[in-house]
Amino acid sequence: MSFFSCLRVEVTRIFRSKITWLVIVLTLCSLLAGYSLYQPAVTGTQASHLIANPVLAGALIGAVLFALLTLFELNRVHESQMASLTDTIVSPIILNTARVVAVLMVATAAGLLTMVAYYPYTATKMGHIFEPELYFASFLILMLPSLWLGSLFAAVFYQITRRVDISFMLIAACMLLSMSQFFHKDFILRWANPSIPVYSDDFSNALALRMALYSRLFWLIVLAGLWFLSTLFIRRYEKGALGSLVYNMREFRVIPLLVVVFLASGVAMYMYQPFVNHSPFEPEFFDYDCYEGLFIISTHVDATPDVRRGTQHGTVTYRIRNENTEPMEQKLELNCGYTVHRMMVNGRPIEFRDLNNDQWTVKQITFMLPPEEDIELVVEYGGFPQLWSFLETSMNGDQISRHYIDLSKASFAPVLYIFLYYEEPPIITANITLPSNLTPVVMGGDVELLKANADGTKTWRAWEDCSLGLSLFAADYVRTDVQAKSMSAEFYYSRKHEEIMERANIKTTLAEVFDYCTEHIGPLFIGKDGKLKLVQTTAYMFGGYAAKDMSAISETSFSEDVLQDPWLGASASEVMAHEIIHQWWGLGAMFDDDYEGEWSSEGLTVYTTYRLMKEKYGDEYAKKNYIEVWQKAVEDRNRNFYHRHPEYLDVLPEKYATSIRMNESSVNRYCVMPLKILKAEKLVGGEERFDELMQQLYVSKGMENPPLLTYNDFVNICGLSKEALELD
Repeated sequence: MSFFSCLRVEVTRIFRSKITWLVIVLTLCSLLAGYSLYQPAVTGTQASHLIANPVLAGALIGAVLFALLTLFELNRVHESQMASLTDTIVSPIILNTARVVAVLMVATAAGLLTMVAYYPYTATKMGHIFEPELYFASFLILMLPSLWLGSLFAAVFYQITRRVDISFMLIAACMLLSMSQFFHKDFILRWANPSIPVYSDDFSNALALRMALYSRLFWLIVLAGLWFLSTLFIRRYEKGALGSLVYNMREFRVIPLLVVVFLASGVAMYMYQPFVNHSPFEPEFFDYDCYEGLFIISTHVDATPDVRRGTQHGTVTYRIRNENTEPMEQKLELNCGYTVHRMMVNGRPIEFRDLNNDQWTVKQITFMLPPEEDIELVVEYGGFPQLWSFLETSMNGDQISRHYIDLSKASFAPVLYIFLYYEEPPIITANITLPSNLTPVVMGGDVELLKANADGTKTWRAWEDCSLGLSLFAADYVRTDVQAKSMSAEFYYSRKHEEIMERANIKTTLAEVFDYCTEHIGPLFIGKDGKLKLVQTTAYMFGGYAAKDMSAISETSFSEDVLQDPWLGASASEVMAHEIIHQWWGLGAMFDDDYEGEWSSEGLTVYTTYRLMKEKYGDEYAKKNYIEVWQKAVEDRNRNFYHRHPEYLDVLPEKYATSIRMNESSVNRYCVMPLKILKAEKLVGGEERFDELMQQLYVSKGMENPPLLTYNDFVNICGLSKEALELD
C-alpha cells in the first residue's frame, strides 16, 4: 500500500472521528483564556489584549491538545492489538507517517478555523486601529506552528518509547521547560509560549514577529530531524527499540543523513541568529584614546533603510584635519549587527578589523589613520540592527520596519570618536530616503524634505550641530505645536491616536507641565530655537526617556483608558510630565549618577512629578499614587532575601543576579531617593523654601555651568547631612 493511498484513508478516517472534532472545538475555545486567565503580553494596548494574549493562549493550549491527539492516533492500533495485522499490509513507518501528516492537517484546519472565527469580534472591538495583517500573522506565526510542534513532539517521543505514559510525561517536561526561567530569556527555545512582550497599536510589531518566525522555523527544523531519527525506532518484526533501529538504518540509509542535515541546520540557526547580540548582561564602556591635532570638520551620511528586510545600509563620509606626522590607530563604533563593507581614505582602500567586542548594542572597528593633513574617510556599512542581550525579552531596541523606524547613533551610522574641544563644533548631516508614509524626527537637530522620488519614497535632509552621531525616529506622525507661557514644543504622535489625543486635550496638559516646571524650577536650558520635541514611540519602549531637546514617551502611556481616568495612578500626563521634567533634572542640570546607589536624575524628577500631581489632583491622590507606592517598594526591597544577604548573589547565574541588582537599583533611584528628598523638604521648612533651594541648585548646575550635580551638592544646599536623610 503506497503512502498516498494510506494518507487518503487516514485523513478520511480522522476527520470522521468524534475525538478529532472535540480537539478542534477545544482549540477554538482555548483563546478565551487569553482574555483574562493567561496574559503573557503586557495589556497596555488593544492589540495585546485582543490579539496577542488570546493567540498565545491558543498556542499553548493547542500544543497540548494536538500532542494528546497524536498520542491517541499513534497508539490506537497498538491498544487494539491490531499492529501485527496492519504491519503485514503496510509498512509501520509509512502508516505512522501518514497518521502524523493527517494530524498535522487537522491542526492546520483547526488553526485556520479559529483564525476565521475570531476575526469579526476582534475587528469590531479594535475599530480603526485593527490591522488584518497583524491579526493573520499572529495566528500563522504564533498559534498554528505550536499545534504542529505539539504533534511532532508527541510523535517523536512515542515512536522512540512506544509508551503513552512516558511520552506524555516527556511532553509535559518539555512544556514546563519552555515556560520555565531556563528558557524565559531565550526567544529561540520557547516553542510552546513564543516570546511576545507586548503588541503595538500605533506602530510596528515586525521585530517581534520576525523573532517569533525565526524561533518557529528553528523548532520545525529541529523536530523534523528528531522525527526522522524517531522513525528509525519504529518497531519492525517484533524487534525491540535497538533491534529495530539497526534494521531500519540498514533499510533506510538516507534517513540518518536527513537527521544530521536537519539537526546541524538547527544548531547553526541557534548559534548564528541575527537578532540578539553577545554583549554581557553587565557590559563595560569602551576606552578611547585622545589625540592632539585631530579635528572632525564634518560628517555626512547617505542612508536608505530597507523597511522590508529591516536592515540599514549607507555610506558615511568624515572630513578630518590631521596635524600629526605619524599613523594613528582609530576606532569606529557601530551596531553589533552591522558589517563594514569597505573603508577608504582619500579614495584609497584601507584595511580594518572588526573586534566583535559587543558591549551594550555596539562593537568596535579598528583601522590606521595615515599622517595626511586633509583626510576624507568613507565607510560603507550595513546590516540588521541587533538588540542588547539583556533586553531580549522586552525587544526594546533599534528596529526598522514599514511602519516604524528607531535608530540611535551607532545604529544609524558608524560613529568616529575623536575627543577634542572644538571652538566651532562639527556638523553632522544626513540624506535619508524613506517610504512616503514615514515622517522623520531627529534628536537635537532639524529635518527638511529634499524631494519626492518616483518610486514612492521621499528623501529628507537631517542635520545636527556638535554631535558624534544622529538618532532617528520615523513613523506616520501627526505634529502638534504646543505653546506655554515661557516655551514651546513640537509633539509628534501616531496618526492612529489623533482622535484620542484631541479628546484628551493633550495640548493643555503639556502646557501645564511646562508652566509648572518653569515657575518652580526655573527656565529650561533648551538648545535650538528654545523648542522641545515630544515623540510618541512604540510600546516596546516601556516608559520613556529624555535626551538633548527630545522627550520620548511610549504609546502605552497614551492608551484611551489611561488618558480618561487620572485616578488610575501613573497616568499618561504623569509619565509625560516625568519625561519632560528630565529636561530640567538630567539635561538642564546634569547629574553625577551613582548607578549602583540611589543618587541620579530620577530622584528629583520623580519628586517633582509628585509635586505637580499633588498641586493638580490634591494631597490624597499624591499620597496614594506616589508616597505609598514608594514606601511599599522600599518595604518589599527590605524584605528581599538577597537584599539582606547580598553575598548570595555571587552564586546565582549571571542573568538572575543581574536582574536582581537592576531591580534593586531601580527601587533605590525611583523610590528610596524620592522619599529622602521628601524628608529634606520637610526638614528645610516646607515646599516653598525647598523650591527656592532647588531653583538655586538648578541655576548653579545648569548647562552654562558644566559641573555635574552630586548628592553632596544637594545635601549642602539644603544645609543637611546625609545621615539626617536616612530613612527610618
